[in-house]
Amino acid sequence: MSRHALTLAALTLARRYVPHGVTAALVLGVGVAACSGGAETSLPSSSGSPLLSGVSSGGVSVGGAAVGAVTGYGAANAFITTGYSEREIEPDRMLVRAKGSASTPVARIEKIALARAAEIGVETGKPYFKAGPPTQSVSCKAAKDAVHKSGNVPAERNTIVEIDVTYAKRAPDPSYQASSGVHNALVAELASDVVSPEAKSAAAAAMLAQCGK
Repeated sequence: MSRHALTLAALTLARRYVPHGVTAALVLGVGVAACSGGAETSLPSSSGSPLLSGVSSGGVSVGGAAVGAVTGYGAANAFITTGYSEREIEPDRMLVRAKGSASTPVARIEKIALARAAEIGVETGKPYFKAGPPTQSVSCKAAKDAVHKSGNVPAERNTIVEIDVTYAKRAPDPSYQASSGVHNALVAELASDVVSPEAKSAAAAAMLAQCGK
């Protein structure tokens, strides 16, 4: 099949499965990358588009550690497993979770979790929140053969940060922070942060050391 035909096929599939907010130019870029032999394509991250936030692309290998894209600010879902999620522990108390790619520094993953914690306060009408100390863990999934046509499923290595968060209408003590102010500040920082190749390599190497090959 020609490159043109493959690109048209990619566009057809994308129109079916990709939300309308994704531009045709972006979809076309993905299709062209797929036709050119699987070159890495970096998708922009936007907090307004969960599909594009938290994209972790495959990358090159540095010292045996895969170095790919860092995790953006957005919700995790069935298709993109990196990003934030939460569950209610009790009224006005949530466990906020952020899952980052192997190449994402822990400090950035903690920032994603805290930004989401503050955002929940804004969404639920709770102007103040108190975040407990973040806990960190790793998830290591070995590569396996897929049973579908897409081929083998690669190994997945992720850093997970969880924060126990309490919300309030009024701040009962100075440990509570303003939900709106913290959310706006952290989202702006996440959008402007530039993670250096060295920092990505260091994060990937640390993950490899914990998970193994």
